Amino acid sequence: MSDITSKYLEYFKKLETKLRKIAGSASDTSSFRDILRLAKQRNPLIQFKADLIEDLYGLRNVFAHKDRDKYIAEVNQLAFNSIDEILKLIESPPQVGNIFKKKVYSVDTNNITEIVLREMQKNLYTHVPVYDNGKFIGVLTETTVLEWLVENIKEGQAQFYKQTISRINRKYLNSPNNLYRFVPPNLNIFETFKMFEETIEQNKRLGVIFITENGGKNGKLIGIITAWDLPKIKEYLK
Repeated sequence: MSDITSKYLEYFKKLETKLRKIAGSASDTSSFRDILRLAKQRNPLIQFKADLIEDLYGLRNVFAHKDRDKYIAEVNQLAFNSIDEILKLIESPPQVGNIFKKKVYSVDTNNITEIVLREMQKNLYTHVPVYDNGKFIGVLTETTVLEWLVENIKEGQAQFYKQTISRINRKYLNSPNNLYRFVPPNLNIFETFKMFEETIEQNKRLGVIFITENGGKNGKLIGIITAWDLPKIKEYLK
């Protein structure tokens, strides 16, 4: 067995040890595929990288058998780099507070609706958190605006857009068709990606994830994630 083959087996062992820890499997009799299956359920990153890990495992099997490696070319640097990348992301996954920290436009119920709508149009804001005396009460979205406009047109409300946000029925700020979530800044970005995927699987739509200092709805806003940000998360999964 060549030195580089031995090095690869050592590298893969590190990855297997990490996966075993994530899976919560202390038994040495557990098959690698069982370990990977459990790890996928517990860690979104492993779920996204599962195909690559399977390939690396197949390569490990080839070189683990005595004398088989002499029929195959040497392991190239890409295999080592791939394991290094996965280990790095497992040990230090990017956190939402670092990647998506930004000033978030929010409004109070005393704000004039027309002014808020013009701000949304001007800056392409799709989700605006609404507060009543510092307490979160819902989210103003494109869907909210459309439904609210239709209601007021039907009822013949004159210049309803000149009124304050407080006049908007709160059912429109908490639509079951456009969900929202709050997360702390130390949550890893792969967990947020999973949140978007899970709501789709449930035939629902997660419109926005707000990042607050304490992860609660009344905590200080420090960032925001919408579906438009998903490509940015996917960059870490390539």
